[in-house]
This record gives sequence, structure tokens and C-alpha cells, in this order.
Amino acid sequence: MASTAQKRLTQLSNIIHPTTTVASFRTKLPPTATVDYTPLNPVNFLLRSAQIYPNKTAIIYGQKRYSYVDFALRVKNFAIALVNQYNIKPGERVAILCPNTPPILEAHFAIPAARAVITAINYRLNAEEVNYIIQHSEAKMFIIDAEYKHLVPADLDIPVIFITEEAKDPYEEMLRSGESGRWQDLELVADEREVFGFSYTSGSTGKPKGVRHAYRGAYLSALSLSVHAQMSAETFPWAVTAVAGTHIMLRKIDYEQIWHHLLYDGVTQYNGAPTLQTEIVNHPSAKPLHRKVTVHTGGSSPSSVLLKELESLNIHARHIYGLTETFGPTAGTYDQIQINHLPDEERYVMMARQGYADIVADEMCVMDSQTGKEVPMDGKTIGEITIRGNIVMKDYYKDPEATKKAFRNGVFWSGDLAVRHPDGGVEIKDRSKDIVISGGENISSIEIESVILHLEDVLEVAVVAGPDEKWGEHPVAFVVPKHGRTVTAGKVTSFCKSRLAGFKMPKTVYIVSELPKTSTGKTQKFVLRERLWNAKEKKVN
Repeated sequence: MASTAQKRLTQLSNIIHPTTTVASFRTKLPPTATVDYTPLNPVNFLLRSAQIYPNKTAIIYGQKRYSYVDFALRVKNFAIALVNQYNIKPGERVAILCPNTPPILEAHFAIPAARAVITAINYRLNAEEVNYIIQHSEAKMFIIDAEYKHLVPADLDIPVIFITEEAKDPYEEMLRSGESGRWQDLELVADEREVFGFSYTSGSTGKPKGVRHAYRGAYLSALSLSVHAQMSAETFPWAVTAVAGTHIMLRKIDYEQIWHHLLYDGVTQYNGAPTLQTEIVNHPSAKPLHRKVTVHTGGSSPSSVLLKELESLNIHARHIYGLTETFGPTAGTYDQIQINHLPDEERYVMMARQGYADIVADEMCVMDSQTGKEVPMDGKTIGEITIRGNIVMKDYYKDPEATKKAFRNGVFWSGDLAVRHPDGGVEIKDRSKDIVISGGENISSIEIESVILHLEDVLEVAVVAGPDEKWGEHPVAFVVPKHGRTVTAGKVTSFCKSRLAGFKMPKTVYIVSELPKTSTGKTQKFVLRERLWNAKEKKVN
């Protein structure tokens, strides 16, 4: 009781006699700023929240709590250290590799505050891939969590800072070296179309491509997410900061911890793929929540069974769609107000669609890749999703051919095949490379997967094209059962018979313990295809 009273007394004291002033969280104005124009920059989200909500909790990480003042000062120290201690120049790349811990969040503000370019590397990559990204991006510095020190290239000749979370943490020492500087010593970028960060694609079909993002797109993407997610000060890295929300960070996926935060820490928003949602709803701690929670899910369409299970726990799904090339979320499913009157099954079908472009995406179309014209809005004619506007990448770094191919006819071609319904909603049918072509018929692997996912005992499924002597290809399903459940190939086949046309039926069903995944959690269908086609080659030879 005494500690609570003391904490409240400290908060009141800080309000009456603040230890920082509004001026403490202002940078130099860039030379291009005028009375009616300031370049858009996500760093300003943090500065505003630190000014208005200085004592609000910004970050929860285990037992650690950081207020917005703490957060802003740590970011300032980080940025000053980059400039003064490590001589990082504007436009130079700073690579960082760490799990979902405070340093990765701080880096998303500190590196651009130093006018450098953040290059965040996925910690699930292998050493060869990490080395490729560091070399390809021409990074001038590498910050890495010590748990992944085995990924540091042996002959790396740039400064390496380890994050150890121990008493003598090199990362914390770096931050302390920037304490003497001020936010006013930092000048933000003058051109909002300058490069803010590099993101690397998962490289499922070759070397990962370096996607270059601009400040303008990062800023507008955060605002769009804040609007569509209906975020508020009680509730993504820039979007959460923009509304002075609290970031709850987990070093690893821990379903017990996730449920602890859902039940006791007032979580209102979280993100995760449908597979993760399945684990959440089936966890022993799962029970209906007293407050509504919104989950943003994507990567694959959530099944109606999963959506129903989530809603029974007061968790409401927003199905989102996006790519690395579009800052992530670009489109989202229908607003609930549009579909609430529909029967559950029909509503869940609508929720599984990708829906409409977000508010700053400008335009998302479904176009014929041969003619460059939009396909009819009939829910049947397949085309490729194209996007243009503020949240499209600048280009692929050092890859003009890939950039030219992606930007044909003045739009970005996603590689995702879809239909457009009469109400304008978009529904993905497949990746262009994942369509099964059997006897001249184009078969959507996603359609078959969505049917199989209705089986209660199925955790996840991947359908790919297998060799067929008569028809060229036929659908093959790889099915992963839920933990402790049993699924047979016969059960899958009989379930599909009444729900799929004969030519769409999976000719072969394999029950497997897991699916091959990329570092970002995407199923590597090409690995499954190679297994099938290599087996055919062995038989022939």
C-alpha cells in the first residue's frame, strides 16, 4: 500500500514540478521546414507523446517499466551515441538483430533520429543470410542481442555492440555515452522521401531483396494503422507510440505469458498469424476476457472455426493484408458494422477476405497481368493485386531489374492472385507461383486449404502442385494436426468430397508434424513442391 501511495506521490510531484520540459523533447527544425510545412517523420510521434504523457507507461518488458520520458531519453542517448561516438553519417545503414525486446523498439526511433537508416535483421535467419544482408546493405555498425552472437560474421570489420541484459551491458554503456547530448542537438531529415529503413524479403525463392522505405510512407502507414485499428491512449512500433499506447514486449512466444498480459495488463490490441491464434484459443489459461481485445491477423486466411473460437473469448479479429514492400498492413477486412447483421457463417466468410485498401494506400486493384486492365468485379475473374500510393516502397536496393518488374504500368505488382467482389472487396485466391494447373484448370491452393482448416483437429495445412502423368499437376495436401489430436488422410479426403469439385480434390494427403517455414513464419511451399518433383525424378531415373 505504501509503495502505491509513494508512486502516486511521485507522479503528482512530476506533474507539479516536472523534471523535463516540453523544450527537452524538440529537435532542430530541418532547413526545409516552413510555417506551413514540416517533413513527415515518425520520430515526432515519440516526441509528442513524451511531451503530453511524460509519466505514462510506454514499455513493459518482464519486470521493467519505462515511461514515455524514459523512452524518449533512451532514444535520444542512442541517437547521440551513434553520431558522436560512432561517427554515423546521414544515410548510412545501422543493422540491428534482436528479438522483441526494448532495444529493437528504441532503434526504430533512434537510428532515424540520427538521420541514419535502420536495417532490422530477423533473428531467425542463419549466419550466411545475416552476413549477406550486412554486406548487401553496406551497414556501418551492427547491434545484436548476445543470445545470437553466433550469427556475427567472423571477418566483420564494423563496430559490433552486444545487448546482454547484464550488469555491464555494452548496449546500455553505449546509451550512457549519449547522456550529455540533447534532442536539440539532433536535426531531423529535410526530405520526407529520404530512405528511413531497409527491410529484407524472406527470400523464399532466392536471395532476399532489400526493400527501401521512405519517412513519408512510415509516418502515413502508422497513422493509417491507428485509424483502422481504432487505437487510443489505452492501446504497431510507430502507431502505438503515436497514440501514446503501451508496448508490451515478449522476448519469445510464450502462451502462458500472453494470457497473463491479456488477463491482467489491459491489452486491447495484439498481432499474430492464424496458427498463433489457434494456440492461444486452445491454451489451458484461455477464458472469456472482460474487455474487448482486437487481434490483427494475416499471412493466411483465418478459418470460420477459429474466428468463432476467438469471439467466444471476446477477441475480435481484423484480417489484414500487406507485404514488406508496402510497410506491412495495406488492406483490411470489412468493418464490422457492414456485416454484423449477417448470419455467422456468412460473416466469417466475409471476414476471411482481404477487403479494402487502408486509408492512405490510395489504390488497390485487381488487374490482368497481360493487358494491364482491371478485371471485372464479379468475384470470379482472377487477376493480380496491384497497389500504388504513399505506402509503396521506393525500390529494391541495388536491384533495378526486380524494381522495374515490380513497378510495371505505374503500379506495384504484388504477385498475389485475387478476385474482386461486386461490393469492391478483394479476396486472395493464391500466390501466382502457388496455383495448381491441372489439365488446363487453374486450382487455388488457398481454396483447398480453407476447406481442410474447417476440420476441428487440423492446426495448419499447405497445398501444393504435385506431378501427375495424365494432367501435368494435381493438388497435394500436407496437414499438421493440433497437439494431441489425430487426423488421417482418409478423414481429410472424405471431408473434402462434399465441399470441393472433383478436379479440386487433393489426390494425395500427407499427415506431417510441421511445415517448412521461412524466418518470418511463411510456409515454404517451394520446399514441399521440390520434395514431390524430386521424388518423381528419382523414379524416372
